[in-house]
Amino acid sequence: GKSSGPRVLFLCQSAPESGASEKKESGSGSKPRECELSGSPMNYQELLHSALVPSKIVPLVEKASQNDVPVLILGEQGTGRELIAKIIHHTGERKNRPFSKLDCKFLTEGSFRDQLSAILREVDEGGDPGTVYLKEVGFLEEGNQVNLLRLLEDGFHQNRTEGRILRAPRFISSSSE
Repeated sequence: GKSSGPRVLFLCQSAPESGASEKKESGSGSKPRECELSGSPMNYQELLHSALVPSKIVPLVEKASQNDVPVLILGEQGTGRELIAKIIHHTGERKNRPFSKLDCKFLTEGSFRDQLSAILREVDEGGDPGTVYLKEVGFLEEGNQVNLLRLLEDGFHQNRTEGRILRAPRFISSSSE
């Protein structure tokens, strides 16, 4: 059947409101909140409350943007999963930090590792940890899933040359599976 839009899942050890361990589900660079699109700035807060975003997921998107937990967005292709990820990033605490997109459907195990290492290297060199959007995360190779899970659970990574502990980027993932 026709999908009514994406669903937002919080994946966290302690849920944003209750503090209990659970999974919550709903029905469905460095410019802050604005980016250039056709020459005019985009206001993600206004976009969140537009007809493009199903009203039933607005509260969860707002909650996700105000919490720094990993998020999984489920929905069929063409339902706006990437838009929801951008809204969460651009209306949250990391809005002034980079938003990086990795399409897992087209990445080999080595290329995923290389691209993620490049993002982490930027943080190692003094950059702010932004948001990494993992599109079609279900296609990620098993070895990379293990490494990603370790990074998600720890919330930090270690600089290989100096041994410094650094905050990891925030991860927002999506899947149409």
